[in-house]
Amino acid sequence: MMKRCRIIPLIILCIMTVSTLTSCLKDKLDYQQNVTNAVKTMSGKYIGTMVSVTNDGKHLDPVDNIKWKVDTTGIKLKGFPLKNLAQGFNTTDDQKVLSALLAADTTSVNLEMLIGNSNLGGQIISFFTRPMATFNLTIDGTKRTYVIDGVETKYEMSGGIYIMQSQSMNFYFRINRMREMLQNQNGTSFQKVKGFKYGMRFNLTSKSVTK
Repeated sequence: MMKRCRIIPLIILCIMTVSTLTSCLKDKLDYQQNVTNAVKTMSGKYIGTMVSVTNDGKHLDPVDNIKWKVDTTGIKLKGFPLKNLAQGFNTTDDQKVLSALLAADTTSVNLEMLIGNSNLGGQIISFFTRPMATFNLTIDGTKRTYVIDGVETKYEMSGGIYIMQSQSMNFYFRINRMREMLQNQNGTSFQKVKGFKYGMRFNLTSKSVTK
């Protein structure tokens, strides 16, 4: 009788465990499906306006006709003006890098996209972004490779919203760090560009989209 009493709680525990795992798996699958639906809804080619803001609040002139594409890989921003990063520099360090940025062309910035609220029954889809870009600058006749990215904290997140009714997208991202990529016998290493001290925020608002 005692042995039977011990077996019953174990059966109940197993049933509860299987039920919990099944519920968690269903929630995960539901979330993945919602994310898939959200990305499919947002996918397309956008064109809009970008406003650059330094961390101390200085606004640069808006840049019109900035283009970006949204797909399953995230957001790819085309024609990002590297010269705008110059406002994130101080005036004492890395002057050659600063001069090269001011003379540079544009580059593409890739943004990883994490879905925050993918409830398609609502009016918006919210998301978070993580920016990263690699580009080349020529300094003293030598081509050098640099990486810019956002060092996010819980107090500083990048992200935005997609408004379903108008099929428009508004988002922003921060670039807080710039590093030079160095190749040596031990592999790849990174050296911080000390002159890029203040960081930048870039706000984008779409005005048209092509599905």
